[in-house]
Amino acid sequence: MAPDETEGGDVVTPAAARPAPPAADRVGAPRVTPLDVILAVAVTATVAAAIATSREEVAGSPALGYVFAAAFGALMFVRRTQPVIVVVATSLGLIWYYASGLPSIGLAVPVAAALYSAAEAGRTLVAILAAVALLLFTYAYRIGAGQDAAYLLGYELATNVAIMAAAIALGDGQRSRRRLLAEQREVARRREAEREAEAARRVADERLRIARDLHDSVGHTVVAVSLHADVAAEALAAGEPDAAARSLALARSAAADSMRELRASVGLLRDGGAHLDLDRVLLAARDGGLVVDADVDAGLADSVPPEVWAAGVRIVQESLTNVLRHSGAEHVSVAVHEADDVVELEVRDDGARAAATGSEAASQPSGGHGIRGMRERAEELGGTLDAGPPGGGDGWVVAAVLPLPPPSADGTEENP
Repeated sequence: MAPDETEGGDVVTPAAARPAPPAADRVGAPRVTPLDVILAVAVTATVAAAIATSREEVAGSPALGYVFAAAFGALMFVRRTQPVIVVVATSLGLIWYYASGLPSIGLAVPVAAALYSAAEAGRTLVAILAAVALLLFTYAYRIGAGQDAAYLLGYELATNVAIMAAAIALGDGQRSRRRLLAEQREVARRREAEREAEAARRVADERLRIARDLHDSVGHTVVAVSLHADVAAEALAAGEPDAAARSLALARSAAADSMRELRASVGLLRDGGAHLDLDRVLLAARDGGLVVDADVDAGLADSVPPEVWAAGVRIVQESLTNVLRHSGAEHVSVAVHEADDVVELEVRDDGARAAATGSEAASQPSGGHGIRGMRERAEELGGTLDAGPPGGGDGWVVAAVLPLPPPSADGTEENP
């Protein structure tokens, strides 16, 4: 779904496209977790134990107290779906409990789980207001009933406030942690989507390059074969069989050259898929008739970022394709090394140097598109690529430098 635009041009993301909130913040998600069961049992057991161990002389029946204990515990099963109702019901239930003349069970402990649940669900303000209201009402009632104000407002109040504050802080901290984890997962998901989009873009670019190369090479051959066939037909019509035979031989030679180029290209591309195995690229070149000497740092494929390794393998692959297509080289040396935060690679062949005019175009496919494509790969990563004859003698050298991204704050390497 595409984002909507307001009249001012602001982009508004549709609700369906926004990431879902953390589970703890989705009020209304009907589910019971092991923590809900643990809290229900803990609340019921704590209140029941306080009633059972009480030695107070009270007017109410202890049996009614156990009913309250079970009710306080049962509220924990809906604490995620109805956190506000749970904290309000627990607070009112506690007031009702004491108004019924039942044994003392404390104040903060019975309501702590409800406060924790409200804060965990993102209702921190409700939890704070409920705690303050419960404290004010309870202590005002007890002081008005003649209980010792010094004791109530001293140690007991401090203890209850500390327990309630701890419960609220713990719940809010748990909610924040879950939200942070959800945001981290969303960031990871977006990064993965970006990587997939980048991979798709690279695949599209690669398909375009292959299509261009096939069009240039095969198209040229088809035109040449057609011209030679026309010449042969005219020669036969003119009664010159020798000239016709020469034209047909040239057409057959052009077709054979085209098939050789196609086999070389397909052989190098067949194993150049998602995992980009340099050894397979070198093996394909050897199968094409080249003697290839390789000097590659051990473990380099695993130690450098995937995008750097992919670019390096593609440059080597393209260079070897050029050698097979356009030079008479028999021997090629390939060197790939990591040094000073860069990856350096060199592909050197011993083919005869092209003529002075158009040497670069004669030594690469598509009138220069091959080297241009390799140079673009290197520049996308902030690197460089040079191609040309060596200082002396025959041959052709492709040399590239690909910088490695600096480490990020978490110790991993950043994407360029």
